Amino acid sequence: PADQYIYFNNIPEITVEVLSASGQVLVQKGVSAKNPYIFVGHLPKGFYIIRGIHRDYKQVFIKK
Repeated sequence: PADQYIYFNNIPEITVEVLSASGQVLVQKGVSAKNPYIFVGHLPKGFYIIRGIHRDYKQVFIKK
């Protein structure tokens, strides 16, 4: 259900590129100055689409 997700500036998908093999992905929310980034995790190199964040568990849904 769509209401389980927090979208970045109401955009349902954003794409991030992971450059290093064990890259730490920080996605800019652009919403809160106090906490402007969301830690996504360590991912292999490549492009990923961030689908959204579960509002209760802060889990990030990623689609490569």
